[in-house]
Amino acid sequence: MKGLWLLLTTLGLCASSALAQHYQYRVLIGDRDAERGVLYYDYPSGVWGTLGICDPSPNQLDFYYGVAVHPQTGEIWVCNVLRNRIDVLDQDGNCLRTITGSLPRPHGIAIHPSGNKVVVSHNAFWMSEYDIHTGQWRFITFAESDGETTFVYLDGIYGIRWHPDGQVLYATAKDGLAEVLADGESLTNSVRCHARYNPFSGAWDVAIVDPHGVELIGTDDVWQGVNQPRRKQVGQYLFPRAQSSCTVNLRFPHPEPDGGGLLFGIERAPDGSYWMTNYDRGVLYQLDPNTGQPLRRVQIGQLKVGLGIAIVPRCETHNGDVNLDGCVDDADLLSVLFLFGATERGIREDVNCDGVVDDADLLIVLFNFGAC
Repeated sequence: MKGLWLLLTTLGLCASSALAQHYQYRVLIGDRDAERGVLYYDYPSGVWGTLGICDPSPNQLDFYYGVAVHPQTGEIWVCNVLRNRIDVLDQDGNCLRTITGSLPRPHGIAIHPSGNKVVVSHNAFWMSEYDIHTGQWRFITFAESDGETTFVYLDGIYGIRWHPDGQVLYATAKDGLAEVLADGESLTNSVRCHARYNPFSGAWDVAIVDPHGVELIGTDDVWQGVNQPRRKQVGQYLFPRAQSSCTVNLRFPHPEPDGGGLLFGIERAPDGSYWMTNYDRGVLYQLDPNTGQPLRRVQIGQLKVGLGIAIVPRCETHNGDVNLDGCVDDADLLSVLFLFGATERGIREDVNCDGVVDDADLLIVLFNFGAC
């Protein structure tokens, strides 16, 4: 303990702001070619596996694409693209129900923050909206017609994401990323702003970085000219609410040295890092939020994976080794002390997983102090 008090004296209690929370969460991925259903990867333990699949068919392909977690119930909603339905599972992978009804090729899925309505994209110029309470579907078309000619202004809609305030939905498409307005909890077909590199460059998925800014990142597929290879990268999108304009720029290059494989699903974790899939190579990356360098590269399969990534905060009890360096020591005790009273979900400082960092967590660290 002598080392602890020396460290406290040196740093001072005001140094608490320099210590980061030690997060733990589960990354959910929809599987495609291997038809394993929902895959999971637990951070930071590195354990990964399969949660399961709803009513697998011996005669039809079960390709899981978009994945979303219901904000109130924790249910996992997944697009079963080739069986034209939504599969709903619990956190353990048990199939709760399937939802059908005029759902050709569902690709992306986003649940409104209120938890009442679900929007689904179809890699087309329209989306569908499902009312959870009434079971009714509504269709939103992004096209205008003068009776003779139809003009499609948003096509190939793929990955979608609601803003946390529920006022707008962000949709990737064949030619960029669009901000689509909502009317209450219902999506409209009004596009406030559309950011793109050029008319031939699209994006596959989108994640929100700063909901106040508004800053987003997307997995881009950039056209570079005739007979030139398309560039796969992570783009930075800015949609400031106070302005009518929106912009896109390169955020990170492709994480593979050879630039190979389509960058597909993307999501931001509670610790600020980004998780992204490589569609062609069956790889899951954790990216440094500042440099884009891979912090982890996980081979989750040899075949193609689906679009969706969803992240669920989770808690696992442990012996007090907060920072996972193999020993319960001064650093772990400091982490608990400096976050004393915190109630954030999924932090390892909540050693006993009771929802608050308190005396009980401190006692566990003290009881196991020195264990390696």
